Amino acid sequence: MSDKKVYLKAGQTGLKVDATGNYIFLKSSPVPVRVLVNENPTTMTPGSKIRVPITEPGRAAFDSFQVDNLSNELEFPVVFDVGTGDYDQYIMTGEVQTEDVVRGAFGDVRPDTRQTREFIFTSTSRDQTPYSQGDVVQEYKTGVGYISESESQNKIIDGPNDELWFFNRNDEGGEDSAYNIYRMTKEGEVIDFSGRAPYSIDGAGTVGDFAYSEKYGLLALISSPGEYGWVYTIGGTFEKLLELPINPDYETVNSFCFIREDVVAYQRRDGEVIAYDLNKKAVLKSYNIGSITTYDSVRYDAATDTIWMAYGSSDLIIINAETFELISEQDGTKVWPAFPTGKTQWLVKANFVYMAKNDQDPLIIQKFAGIDFTTIPTFGAYEAGSEYRYVMQKRKEVYSGADVQVFEVADGALINGEVIRCALESFYGRRMPKNYMNHVYHFAASRGGTGLPIQSKGGGNNTLERIKETDSGAVLTPCRITITHDSDIEMGGYL
Repeated sequence: MSDKKVYLKAGQTGLKVDATGNYIFLKSSPVPVRVLVNENPTTMTPGSKIRVPITEPGRAAFDSFQVDNLSNELEFPVVFDVGTGDYDQYIMTGEVQTEDVVRGAFGDVRPDTRQTREFIFTSTSRDQTPYSQGDVVQEYKTGVGYISESESQNKIIDGPNDELWFFNRNDEGGEDSAYNIYRMTKEGEVIDFSGRAPYSIDGAGTVGDFAYSEKYGLLALISSPGEYGWVYTIGGTFEKLLELPINPDYETVNSFCFIREDVVAYQRRDGEVIAYDLNKKAVLKSYNIGSITTYDSVRYDAATDTIWMAYGSSDLIIINAETFELISEQDGTKVWPAFPTGKTQWLVKANFVYMAKNDQDPLIIQKFAGIDFTTIPTFGAYEAGSEYRYVMQKRKEVYSGADVQVFEVADGALINGEVIRCALESFYGRRMPKNYMNHVYHFAASRGGTGLPIQSKGGGNNTLERIKETDSGAVLTPCRITITHDSDIEMGGYL
């Protein structure tokens, strides 16, 4: 007997397997497959066996067989045991140590790192308002003092816990002193002063930009003569993390941002926009914007999974963060009408740009439409109380990237479509990866005092993708969500 491993593409039929014998045993397959032996079809699942009678003494019953993939969506490996005689399953006796394992979409065995979250999920806004590019939606008075008209003195980045972090240049200690860091809500409310970050690092150069992630903490990018492209961790001390690949003929790198848990995006002066994996220390994707310049701001919009770039008051370039294909180039005279003397490094969320005006004291942050668009619904997740109450607010306004439709009803809202993704993104406030269903094992939604489920999906020790459950359905909100996922799900940027 011998193992035969084949790989089936989605919807593939008639894959020939050269093997001689009189039995076929299916050892491993995530879904049923069809096997044709001597033109006789049999649908097989793991653990099933076909035994073919030998019609001529001294000859095998078959010398090949064919395999059909019954799934038009999944691609996966299949392992058969083929031989002459019969297949025996060996029984192991004695003391055996085991560990809990779970299985992914392709039957892959994983350590059991499952965790269950329970929360209240709701629609917080069903408003769909059209905006024109440059429309100022709101102005926030920060209470932070005016320092300079220089374009590079203020920066805004995504912070933890659904916050914005505003960096304001403080020159009290001299020309190259520090930035004051202020924690702010998306509504422009200053929470508190949370410390200082360096304007420059001795022996390295001037800091061009900052980026934050829960995994890496606060990072600083060197953008001036010296250690171009070096990234430092900012804590009690400044420590080198790594060097982003640069073009030695065009060294300048001004800005960067996280687009995935381990991946940052930045743009070099030679025109290349690059996605770089900090963990693998490798370039994943790149796109050439076709001009030699260095963009002051490179920012990620998790709600639309796009990367936005602009230089001074120049045109705005938007690319797809997954494919790195150009989406659009926007006329800068329409994007930045409120900032005739230039811009600071800004932030983008759900097509809205947040930017500090340099000519105001105290400084004002404006929120305005970066492109022509219509607002998308927002969602919230709350800690679930014992009596179906809102005990503690978790995420009150998340622009989910899920494909859903929201319909207003008498006692709430009906959410239809990718409900699981929408609920996960609302709870964590972060974008889910494309393969999120291969990390979810159970999902249930219930409503009212009875707790009866209005939607429930479960795969036991198997992911929902493995049991061919799709993320489609409808829930009436507010409702109680119970969801089990593993810790290997790689969440993206903050929404």
